[in-house]
Amino acid sequence: MERSSALPTSRTTCARGTTDAEAATLDLRTWRDARIAGEVVRSATAERFTARFVAAGFGAEGL
Repeated sequence: MERSSALPTSRTTCARGTTDAEAATLDLRTWRDARIAGEVVRSATAERFTARFVAAGFGAEGL
């Protein structure tokens, strides 16, 4: 998956609802563009999402 679009609430749900064990099974190294659809994303949401999935290879530059 190189690109995706979602509402900020989707990112919040993923970051809060994914356990460390679940996140450890993901490979997000090819996810390069995580777009926000239709709303402004709060910096805290972006930081929480990145922190949750950085171990899976997601980089903040994708937000």
